[in-house]
Amino acid sequence: MERERAEASERARVEAERLERERAEAALKEKAEADAQQQAQRLELERVAATERARVEDQRLELERVALQDKARLELEQRLQSEAAAKLEMERVDKERQRAEAEREAERLENERRVQIGRESGALRAMRLTLAALPDLRELNSTVIALEQQLSAASARLERGEFITELIDGFKSQLETVRSSAATLFSQKLDDLEIRAREIGAAELIEDINTAHEDLEHGSFPDLASLEGSLRAQREARLNAQQRELSELENAVREYTPLPEALPLLENLSTARMQHERGELVNLSNAWDKLEGLRVLEDKLRFEWRTRTDAVLAEAGSYRS
Repeated sequence: MERERAEASERARVEAERLERERAEAALKEKAEADAQQQAQRLELERVAATERARVEDQRLELERVALQDKARLELEQRLQSEAAAKLEMERVDKERQRAEAEREAERLENERRVQIGRESGALRAMRLTLAALPDLRELNSTVIALEQQLSAASARLERGEFITELIDGFKSQLETVRSSAATLFSQKLDDLEIRAREIGAAELIEDINTAHEDLEHGSFPDLASLEGSLRAQREARLNAQQRELSELENAVREYTPLPEALPLLENLSTARMQHERGELVNLSNAWDKLEGLRVLEDKLRFEWRTRTDAVLAEAGSYRS
């Protein structure tokens, strides 16, 4: 009996668990169905909302398209109106221009002689100004004077009402030749200045001379007198500096006069001093090298003397011992 009751209780328990599982599965199924229904409803709402947004966007785009069409049509109408007005204005201006041209043609024919004389007079005046602007170069004085005389004679003909058209090109050619010759001479003078500037190591002046070359290439004659004055001033300053440098070298070398090797250097400095007093620039770099050699030689001799002295003293000390 006890066994039967136990088996019955076990069956009841198993049945109860089965029923509980079935209820749980049913609940889960019911919840899943509810979730699926909610998901379907949400998706439907989103689809409807997306459809509505697309409809609104289509309406907006359509309104924009219509607005752009209206704007383009309005701009086209305005442009056509503007072009029509411009065409009328052009026709009016053209008629006015034709009338003005007729008046100007009549005036040109009437004043042609006076205008031609004025043009040639202006050309002569420009050439005389160009000639006057050339630098004063002794090598070209006679050529410049001859051309000035020709230009003055041509001006006198113009004042008498005569044309000089056939002379203008010849004058221009002569002027260009004179100007080219002046530029060549000027360039040569700049080259000479640069050589002298390099002799004294005037770096800034060399830059100024190079700038003057560039100005000359662009048709402008620089101030040669100013460059020459700068060269003289810098050369004088260089001479003064060399005078001080010579004195410094001479004083330094005299400290080594006990050394026979110092005498040739003193003679060289004496020669350099005479050249300097004649206004010549001298190269003292070698003298400084030789002075350094004297210093090295003196140090060497002193070291040898100390070495010998120490040796003698050491030997004397060994004898006393």
